[in-house]
Amino acid sequence: MANTSTVEAPPPKEVGSVDPSPDSSNAASGIDLAEAEAAGAEAAEPIASDFILDTGAPVHATGDVRLISNARDLGPGEAVSMTRRDGKTLHATSVGIIRRGTIFSLDDVHCFPGLPSVSTLVSVPQLAQRGLSVMFCGPTCTVRDGSTEAVVGEGQLRDDDGFYHLDYLMVPIT
Repeated sequence: MANTSTVEAPPPKEVGSVDPSPDSSNAASGIDLAEAEAAGAEAAEPIASDFILDTGAPVHATGDVRLISNARDLGPGEAVSMTRRDGKTLHATSVGIIRRGTIFSLDDVHCFPGLPSVSTLVSVPQLAQRGLSVMFCGPTCTVRDGSTEAVVGEGQLRDDDGFYHLDYLMVPIT
């Protein structure tokens, strides 16, 4: 059975309200998305990605398959889709792991071609399914292992866009 979700875009200042339309500018990074996509297409290395906690994303999501290691194509029964603010539906094509040295590890990240590659959305519901808790307290957020209470991630609320950007996240890879 296919897993299809529609993500309604929250109001502009709510956590996770990244406008993934290709013609928008990304307030989170101050980069014009058209320019960033063009730069990404020419870069030999994967372009840098902000990791943003998103309370509305059904799965962890990126638009740049080059960020994902151990990627595998999704099979017919594994379909996952997201709907952008402009109404366009995006379909995940692959899933894998994102690792960034000692500051970031996350598995089960879906690649959605057409989603801007300048930000990776970290799904709070998907973290919760893994037994992690996310606490938002003023300008900071903390991700904890639910069984050990160990801090596995922290982030900051950025005044320029109203999103919680992760400083690090080390989710054990399963």
